[in-house]
Amino acid sequence: MDPLNILIILIGIAIIAYAINRFGTQDVLIEKDGDILTARRLRVSREVIIYSIPGILLVLLGLMVRVIPEGKGAVLHNRITNSYHVRGPGIVLSIPYLVEITTYDTRVKTFPQKKSFSVWAPSSDGVSMGLNTRLIYRIDPGNLITYHRMVGRKDPQELIKSVMQGILKSIISSYSSESLYTSAREEVQEKARSALEKKLSRYGISVEDLVLEEVKVSPEFSRNMEQITLSRQDAERIKYELEKKKAEKEIKELEASIIAEEIRTIGKELKNYPEYIRYLYIQKLPENVKVIISDEKSIINPDKVK
Repeated sequence: MDPLNILIILIGIAIIAYAINRFGTQDVLIEKDGDILTARRLRVSREVIIYSIPGILLVLLGLMVRVIPEGKGAVLHNRITNSYHVRGPGIVLSIPYLVEITTYDTRVKTFPQKKSFSVWAPSSDGVSMGLNTRLIYRIDPGNLITYHRMVGRKDPQELIKSVMQGILKSIISSYSSESLYTSAREEVQEKARSALEKKLSRYGISVEDLVLEEVKVSPEFSRNMEQITLSRQDAERIKYELEKKKAEKEIKELEASIIAEEIRTIGKELKNYPEYIRYLYIQKLPENVKVIISDEKSIINPDKVK
């Protein structure tokens, strides 16, 4: 019962007690062992009833009125009809003992509140992996009757813990250790969030978000990852050297094709102008050479050629 209800009831009781004391008692004389004594007895009078009515109404009001504070929701269970109704923040009137009122905190909460929730399980390749997660949730105000009937006053975090363990273990076993540790983090987070949302909604719990804080690995996996990293580095280095050699080969082939093209062009031009060969030949002769006898049995004077 809320403090306000208790205060209203106490005020009502005080008014009733005052009415009875003021108008519902009278002094009478009685004889006891030969002595005349004065005693006070209760009597029902019209004044007692009239002055007690405000107190009675206050007591009934204290029993019937419930104030639902902000951030909470209430489920009203009618014991006679066995029906349920939901009320939000505000004042609720109900008949005492015939209608049971149960309030729930519908504000956003975090599970767990301090340290992250850690789950370990073997991956698809048999490596022990751990996921550290944190769930942001709330009791769904629009599904409060379902929550009341399936969870009730029990701690919802016990249910959340059990559901999260099963889902996260199943997800870990469906991924390889390498993908869990590297590329699949966002996919795993979204997959786990979607599965939790679907599962917990059956109990009237709404999933606001799931945060994957850390992926933990066993020492064995750390050693394997170091070996994989070194192997990849070696593979990248070999790939780089092969690409470098391939590039150098392509450059040499290009240079050779350019030289060949130049030779073909020069050969074609020399064929059209053979006198140019003689000119180049004479240009390379020492200065003291005055006469040349060629294979064509002719005598050439270099001075005249120049």
